[in-house]
Order: sequence, then structure tokens, then C-alpha cells
Amino acid sequence: MASQKLAKEDLSQLLVEKHQTFITEYKREYDILDRLFVLKEKKEQLRYWVDESKTNPSQHEKYQLAMKNNEQELSSLSEELKSLKEASHRSFGPSESDPKARHKWLKAQITGHEEGTAYWANKIKEIADAKNHKKDEKGAQASVSEIAKKVRKAVKKPKKGAKAAKAAKKKQPTSN
Repeated sequence: MASQKLAKEDLSQLLVEKHQTFITEYKREYDILDRLFVLKEKKEQLRYWVDESKTNPSQHEKYQLAMKNNEQELSSLSEELKSLKEASHRSFGPSESDPKARHKWLKAQITGHEEGTAYWANKIKEIADAKNHKKDEKGAQASVSEIAKKVRKAVKKPKKGAKAAKAAKKKQPTSN
């Protein structure tokens, strides 16, 4: 495989994109786990409410419907998480058998990649600023050299009007 030469800004941009890809992947799994935790807590709460509402049929029916919807969403998210894991080529971090550890690890990974993105985005800005500074320096040097040329030209060739005035002054007789 032949190696390619990349400009600093191109390499930095590729690194930003890499970090953003990781963030997107990890965030998706993190959000699913986060929602699963909430739904599991909600399930426990709904169980309690269903048991407590047996004397009130309308409340009882309402809580049973909410529990059914909660179960459907839990099932749907579990399937989504399963398909996400199957599609992923990586198996880093804690295993899925410990969701809380995995959730914590994902949060740390997201934070690390966000810091990486910020670092490389800052590098891109620094490189662009350095290029602009060099252009400004070259422009300033060109301006200085143009001014110096004009001054040298002016010193070498006095204006015709000035020569004529000097010549005229020399030709005038002096009166004593």
C-alpha cells in the first residue's frame, strides 16, 4: 500500500471526522441504554401503581395500558440495541452484560472524542491562522520593498521641476 502525503489541514480534518464518527456511534448506543434505564424504572413504578389501583377500575386500566406501552418500547429498544451491537465491528469496553458499566464507559468515550474533536478543530484553525499570517507578512514585506524601491527611484532621479529650479537658481546673477 502506497503512503500518501497529506497536508496538515487535511490530516487534521480527517481526524476531526474520525472523532465525530466515534461520537455518533457511541452516542447512539449511549442514548439507547439511557432510555432503557428510564423505562426499567418506569416499569417498576407502573407495576406498583397497577397493584395499588385494583380498587379503581379506570385507573387500573390506564396503568395497565401504560405498562403495555412501556413493555413495547422496552422491547423495541432492546432489539435496536441488539442490532446495533451486531452491526458494530468493535467490541471495546465493558461487555453488554453489565449495562451500567457500559453506559459509564460510553459516556467517557464520548467525552474523550469530543475533546479530540475540539483539539483537532483548534489545530485546523491554528494552521489557517498561520497561513494567513504568512500571507500578511509577505504582503507587508512586498509593501515595504515597493516603498523602498520608490524611495530609491526618487533619490536617484530628482524631479525635472527640481532640476530646472536648481539650474535657474544657479543662472541668476547675485546682486550685492
